[in-house]
Amino acid sequence: MLYRFKSPFVYTQKVNNHEFIKAQLMPHILSFYTQHKDDPDYHWADSQTINNHHQQDLSVFTEQMYKDIVWDPVDAMLIELNQTPSPARSHIAGMWWNIYPAGSFAQVHDHRGYDLSGAYFLHMNEPNTLMFEPQCNDGFFPFTYDILATHDITQEGYVAIFPSSLKHYVNPCKEMRVTISFNLSCDVMTDEDVIKENPHYRMMKLRGKG
Repeated sequence: MLYRFKSPFVYTQKVNNHEFIKAQLMPHILSFYTQHKDDPDYHWADSQTINNHHQQDLSVFTEQMYKDIVWDPVDAMLIELNQTPSPARSHIAGMWWNIYPAGSFAQVHDHRGYDLSGAYFLHMNEPNTLMFEPQCNDGFFPFTYDILATHDITQEGYVAIFPSSLKHYVNPCKEMRVTISFNLSCDVMTDEDVIKENPHYRMMKLRGKG
């Protein structure tokens, strides 16, 4: 009897209130870019990408932005995924912006240590160059090498959510692009006391079959 493991997934959805969110965040992010574009402490590896991953500023995100960018898409993803058990509690473990000047890219990486990760395409005037590739086995029976290109399924104003272990990268862009990335940690058990103490905790809608 041959058993096959479930494949990784990528979920995409248009973000509500995108134009308003962009108008609120872009001036702040572009000011950050002007201030730090020549500072190597804010460069990711050797890709010329600028981000604030190590000095995240969650104060710029409102509760409505969290709902539009993260929570509503995650709830919709869980309904479509229909997985048991489904997370009953989740919190934002990190949220930061990435600024890709023309010609910059992101090397192959993953977000291991978390459960779900996402990328919100805040500003992008060209086909998306984000690529996903499932984990490959280097053994005698390697998995078929496969890549999911996002240029046909996402554009500005969309968010992509995926398991944090799924490897991905960004090919060089022709024009500046700006994304918001986030990591989520999820729990199956609920604990309302913990949720009340941490504003970035949130009860997930309980999912059940039948």
